[in-house]
Amino acid sequence: MRILGFIYLFVCTIAVLLTRSRLPPKHGGTIKPDFRIFNDGTGALALVTLGTWFLEWGLFIPLSYVPEFAAANGLNNGYQIAAILNAMSFFGRWAPGWIADRIGRFNTMCITSFCCFICVFAFWLPSDGSLTSPSKTYGLLITFAVFYGFFSGSNISLTPICVGQLCETHEYGRYYATVYTIVAIGSLVGLPIAGSLVRAAGGGYWGVVVFAGGCYVISTAAFVTARVRKVGWGLKAAW
Repeated sequence: MRILGFIYLFVCTIAVLLTRSRLPPKHGGTIKPDFRIFNDGTGALALVTLGTWFLEWGLFIPLSYVPEFAAANGLNNGYQIAAILNAMSFFGRWAPGWIADRIGRFNTMCITSFCCFICVFAFWLPSDGSLTSPSKTYGLLITFAVFYGFFSGSNISLTPICVGQLCETHEYGRYYATVYTIVAIGSLVGLPIAGSLVRAAGGGYWGVVVFAGGCYVISTAAFVTARVRKVGWGLKAAW
C-alpha cells in the first residue's frame, strides 16, 4: 500500500503541475456545491445523482473483491483476472463514448449499466465454488472479467457527460461539484458495506455479488427514469 501510495503521489503531482485552464477563471471565486439546482422541475439531476451513487457502489466491489473471491474458490490467479478486467476497462472507457456521440449519452449509459447487471448475475454469481466446479469457476470469472471490464468502463467516463447534458456549459462546474459531493460519500462507504456482507455470510461472497448486482438494477432504473423525464419513452431520441 505504501508503494502504491507513492506511485499515486508521483503521478498526481505531475498531473497537478501540468494542468492548465483552457479558459480564464470566472469572476466570483471558487465554484461550490449548490443543492438548489436539484429543484429543476423534472428531478432528472436528482435521479442521475442517485444512479451515479449506486453505479459507484456496484463498480468498485468487483474491482476490489474479485481477487479475494478467486482465492476463496481455490484459484491462485485472482490478480491476473483483475488485470484482465482493468485491461478491458480501457476499451470500455473509449468505445461507449464514441457510441454515445451517435445514439445519445443517456441511452448508452442505460445500456452499459444494464449489461453490467447481466454480467454480475450471469457470470460472477454462478462462478461461486459452492454452485459449480473449480474449472467452471475459472472460465466464468474470465468471462466476467472480459465483459464486465468492458461495460463498466463507462461507469467512470460517461457519468460526468450525463451530468453535463443537464446544464449549460458555463454551469457545469457547479453541477459537477454538487453531484460528486454527494456521490463521494457513497464511494467512501461502499467497500466497508461489502466487507460487512462477507463477514455476515461467514466468509461467503454470494451476498456481495447480489448486492453489487442490485446496485446496478437501481442505477439502471434511475438513469432510465431520468431519460424518460427529459425526452419521454421514444427510443429514437438520441439523448
